Amino acid sequence: MNININGKADPIFLPTAKSSFSELRSLNKIYVDKTEMIWALARDSNYYFLSRPRRFGKTLLLSTFESLFKYGLKDFKGLAIEKLWTDDKTYLVHQA
Repeated sequence: MNININGKADPIFLPTAKSSFSELRSLNKIYVDKTEMIWALARDSNYYFLSRPRRFGKTLLLSTFESLFKYGLKDFKGLAIEKLWTDDKTYLVHQA
């Protein structure tokens, strides 16, 4: 895919090998903003079973939650959740 910026077409490559939300954001990679749904999941107290095929973003989803709870809104500038998230605390995140 090419994107035309200032009259110049530059190729855009999707980050298929990246599953770290913080890394995607810090490297300015393409990220489809689904943070409004992440906000809805985080504020709901129900249990969810997320079943998706391989390479459908499960690890990236968990990495996004990890970044949100560990670092707050640091990596979420310009995304939908930046306006929705009101919790200014961060939490200890354990990984198994």
